[in-house]
Amino acid sequence: MTLPTGVRAARNLLAASLGAVLLASPALSRDKVELTYWNWAPHIDEVIAIWNEQNPDIHVTVSRAAGANEIVQKLSAAHTAGNPPDVTNVTYGDLPALIVNGLVADITPEMAPIKDQIAPVARNLVTFDGTTRATPQGTSPMYFFYRKDLLAELKIEPPKTREEFGEAAKAVRCRPDQISHAVFHR
Repeated sequence: MTLPTGVRAARNLLAASLGAVLLASPALSRDKVELTYWNWAPHIDEVIAIWNEQNPDIHVTVSRAAGANEIVQKLSAAHTAGNPPDVTNVTYGDLPALIVNGLVADITPEMAPIKDQIAPVARNLVTFDGTTRATPQGTSPMYFFYRKDLLAELKIEPPKTREEFGEAAKAVRCRPDQISHAVFHR
């Protein structure tokens, strides 16, 4: 079976993520490992089926217990109740809250072997105080669209850095009728 490119990429990231989680486990026996994976992504069941087939000693069960909008609350509740998932997807924006609340492990040593295979900008999204707290995923190229006429009218050069973007955003605030969306993620 040929999988779509996105599914293949997800499979590879899942392998890295699960590998890191397994290596982070304090004590692994030679028995079959059972993991629960909270995920809301489409086609993840296909990815997990391939994983389970190729890794008979590590069985992963997908749970759709939470989506992106409620993941922090549900993970916190599951942690408090003593039954959090072994692996989960979270948004980059939610990761700091989970770290502060002690819900995310430091997986720096486990990610070290693949560190150089991950673009620095992606690594930075999951690195806090020098520790790696997740496997980056969903690092699609970002684009900057702008209106040449508006920037020319305001005598603003198209920004090339976050700092320049911030300055440009401050300058165009004077024209809220012309601006519909401005975000520059870190």
